[in-house]
Amino acid sequence: MRFTSDLPRYRLQPAAWVMLQHPRLPQSGRYVLTDLDPGYGSGKISVTAQAPAGAAPTVVLVSQAQAFET
Repeated sequence: MRFTSDLPRYRLQPAAWVMLQHPRLPQSGRYVLTDLDPGYGSGKISVTAQAPAGAAPTVVLVSQAQAFET
């Protein structure tokens, strides 16, 4: 999703999690900020965010690297 905000740009950081809620959003809740365009001169920043969908994936450790022998 993409939206504009009048928050100071130093208050938002890429990879930060924010809570968004609006009747027109497909999903309300936690979104991660993926891009910020400061919009110099406009007084507003353009924000791109994504929301996780589905269950968290299962991660399995298959192998670990070994140190090289010298």
